[in-house]
Amino acid sequence: NTGHPLLLKLAHQWLEICCRDHSCGNSQDHSWRPKRLIDVNERRLILTNRSMFPEAYATLSYCWGPNPNFYTLTAANIDSVCSALPTWALPQAFLDAMEVTRALDIRYLWIDALCIVQNSNTDWQEQSSVMGKIYANCVVNISLSVPTTPEQSAFSSRDKVVRDNFNALLPLRLRAISSGVEFTFQEHSTMEEFKVSPLTKRAWILQERLLSPRILTLGRETLFWECSSSHFSSETWPRSLPGYDHMLERYPFAHRLDLQEENSDVGLLFESWRTIIYDYSQRSLTKSSDKLVAIAAIAEQYSTLIQDQEYLAGHFRTTLLLHLCWEAMYGSKRIEPASAPTWSWASRTGGIFIRPKPRQEEKEHYLQDGRSVNAQLIHAKVDLVDPSNRFGQVSGGRIVLKGYVGEIEDLMRCTEGYYINWDSKSDGEMCEKNDENYAYILVYATFSEISAGMWSLLLKEVTGTIRGNSKERVFERVGVVHPVSIYNGKDKNIQNVLKHSRIETITII
Repeated sequence: NTGHPLLLKLAHQWLEICCRDHSCGNSQDHSWRPKRLIDVNERRLILTNRSMFPEAYATLSYCWGPNPNFYTLTAANIDSVCSALPTWALPQAFLDAMEVTRALDIRYLWIDALCIVQNSNTDWQEQSSVMGKIYANCVVNISLSVPTTPEQSAFSSRDKVVRDNFNALLPLRLRAISSGVEFTFQEHSTMEEFKVSPLTKRAWILQERLLSPRILTLGRETLFWECSSSHFSSETWPRSLPGYDHMLERYPFAHRLDLQEENSDVGLLFESWRTIIYDYSQRSLTKSSDKLVAIAAIAEQYSTLIQDQEYLAGHFRTTLLLHLCWEAMYGSKRIEPASAPTWSWASRTGGIFIRPKPRQEEKEHYLQDGRSVNAQLIHAKVDLVDPSNRFGQVSGGRIVLKGYVGEIEDLMRCTEGYYINWDSKSDGEMCEKNDENYAYILVYATFSEISAGMWSLLLKEVTGTIRGNSKERVFERVGVVHPVSIYNGKDKNIQNVLKHSRIETITII
């Protein structure tokens, strides 16, 4: 099976080669260690702050399952676990992971269920804030692709016919070839296994894969090795799969992101952030309140690279206006109790699509007097659950926008055609029955030689707050809308919308 000593010996060779020949761990902080680690030799939990631990450690990625009821670290058992782990009570996948760690000649292993006190919110907040460091500084991440719960074994039996390699002689005739030709067998089954793995459906796994410098995957039929130097190995290709770097774009689950790259193009970083949100939002979470926490480590890395220190519930201030017009996929629901403001994609379950930045030929729309029709971001603030962790959980937030505001009924009447994406089906049904509480704000508009685009937020007024002598209009986001038309040089839709709207300053929560 996939836990055979010869296979684990091969995995050890991959680790040795990568540590010796690649630069995957060059940016790691080798002086940093997680608060707790499992000693796989002595089979007990150790506290790293009580002595120095310069040795390397591995991390584990796995599926908790829909109804987790396995042995975990708690405030009641932490003292006994530091003396000895009750191996008889541990789920099989954890025992298998410890065996793999020993085979890799690594003494320490980090497993979230056994290294975070599960019934302590204080410990959870503390450890979740350094989750990025935990994975970024490990020597290797062991990824269990097969089991859907830890109670299942990490190893799987294999069909000998499928396992054994074979050679076949194929007749081939080529004509009019003036240069050399190289043929490479592409291991489709290997990459397809990534796409159907239970891990692809778990939100936490995404940042674990993207931040770990090396990943050893225990698959259904074989072992896979990936590293951030774009090397991929398996039993079929023990010395790395040729052309793997060109295959990464087709398989978004592949280990492809090096966030330590210096001088990264900021525009490309924002585009990759969009891709990550699209992938991440379609994955499941055991606790919906972890929506922002499970991607916080990636967000922190991006914040450093793009030099934008203001992170707002899944958005960066630099691109907040553009990314406000995200679209929820069919079946999306609002997370209850609310774990993010309605203007954040993190307030929804299900897939999220963030519109790409306008193409180079699409210009910002200005009025004749030179004023832009785009909304202005006046103020933005989120309420952090842990004030020391700006990438973690939030309890609310608000943005203040100044722009063209109007009623939805007027927008529908004054445009030639429009496309509406409701965040929830119920909002659309309520709007059809009663329009007066629904409004829109024009966020941004563009035009090119052949088309014009205009994107607005759909809003539902929830309350009014008296501030001084003025009444503040407060809304929740309920969707996005944009008129659809072919640009004929007269920009009719935009002119009609501006005619039926007024410049206001509003608050969205």
